[in-house]
Amino acid sequence: MGFIDKTGSIVIEPEYLNVYKHGFIDKTGSLVIKPIYDYATDFIDGLAFVAKDGQGYLIDRSGTVIRERAYNSIEKFSENVLQVRSTEASNYKLGLIDNAGNVIEEPVYKTIGKLNEGLASYS
Repeated sequence: MGFIDKTGSIVIEPEYLNVYKHGFIDKTGSLVIKPIYDYATDFIDGLAFVAKDGQGYLIDRSGTVIRERAYNSIEKFSENVLQVRSTEASNYKLGLIDNAGNVIEEPVYKTIGKLNEGLASYS
């Protein structure tokens, strides 16, 4: 996979064409985190969800594991808070973590509304 900019100019030449693992490069194309993961999301507020051998992790931009927790996903939420989805695919639950990976609320809710002045609706 390579990268182009918004004008269509090649910024980073394609590399790792037959690698079926996920890792991370910086804007110059330098490898930052080796492609060792079976799945990876983009970084959101400095954290990414990755999975390896069936186990999920939250990592920071250096690849350091912040939390060994099998969340299915993380999403930008609001007020420096991230929403996490639990691993039960058919009956998932939502929770909240801060951008350092600390649990604010375990995934126990079906819905969580956006924070507004520190409060959120839930069900």
